[in-house]
Amino acid sequence: MTLGQLATAISAPPKWVLNANAVLQLKPAYSVQRARVLALTRVLEQSIGLPLKRAYQLARKTLKKPDDPASWRHESPGGIAAVVIDRERFLSDFTVNLSRARAGYAERRRGRPPLKRKRGVAAAKRHGVDLSLLRESLKRSSAERLRRLDNDAAFAQSLEVKAS
Repeated sequence: MTLGQLATAISAPPKWVLNANAVLQLKPAYSVQRARVLALTRVLEQSIGLPLKRAYQLARKTLKKPDDPASWRHESPGGIAAVVIDRERFLSDFTVNLSRARAGYAERRRGRPPLKRKRGVAAAKRHGVDLSLLRESLKRSSAERLRRLDNDAAFAQSLEVKAS
């Protein structure tokens, strides 16, 4: 897993992942387990407003005990406040993002993009233009092509005279 894939899996910019690793003093290891913990950390940080270090501790504690099938509940020591995390929804959302990161994420190529060469004849053929008349015309000499062009111009003028 690369930094870009991990960032896509947790729905965060790569810079957030790098900063979170620095603040939490983590080695830059990009794995599914790390992505899952960081995804929940980001949710707790952004939705509840917990500081990053506390959100990370809570996320690790929450993901260590997967025995509760419906939700995770963390209460304050006096029971005044509680945080409830819908386990199934979080894991479902994380799995979708992880799949998107693995299947649809592509690293950006370094440097300038290669120049696209314009191929007029190939493009015309792709669009369904019949090229046989052009090929036959190119087989003729330039004098013969000019003579045919003059004959075609004379024919077009005769049509204009008759139409008037």
